[in-house]
Amino acid sequence: MASAFDDVTRQFLKRNYDVFDRDKIGRVPLADLITLLQICGATPSQSDVESWKIEADPDGRGSMNFDGFCRVMMIAFQNMKTAKDLKNAFQGIDPDGKGFLSQHELRYYLTRYGDCLSTEEMNEFVEEMRSEMDMEGNFVYSDLVYKMIHEMFH
Repeated sequence: MASAFDDVTRQFLKRNYDVFDRDKIGRVPLADLITLLQICGATPSQSDVESWKIEADPDGRGSMNFDGFCRVMMIAFQNMKTAKDLKNAFQGIDPDGKGFLSQHELRYYLTRYGDCLSTEEMNEFVEEMRSEMDMEGNFVYSDLVYKMIHEMFH
């Protein structure tokens, strides 16, 4: 599966994988999967990662080899969220089509649906995205999407 990536990508993935192969036995604990995916540029949800663990570790050993990691990385890249996906998600919780969400609305949805954010994570999110608020404290989601995409890939 590692051969599905070009040489530069494969080297990048291997270099990061090797950091997590602490015992240098060619295996990385599944507990490190989400962190490793994120370091390599993927943006998986916790539920995505849970469903991908079988792909990474078909033997059920609790760890994955490099090929297993590459299989999951390929799936993660294919399932990555785009700016359009994020904007559509925000539009879905903006039934009036105002183009913005109040802090209360955003907090309500992000702490109750999907991969819910904890109160601490939500507070951190609001703080990081404060610059995207308008004068009334609403989040203009086209600006929010731009900043979120920028943060995901930098």
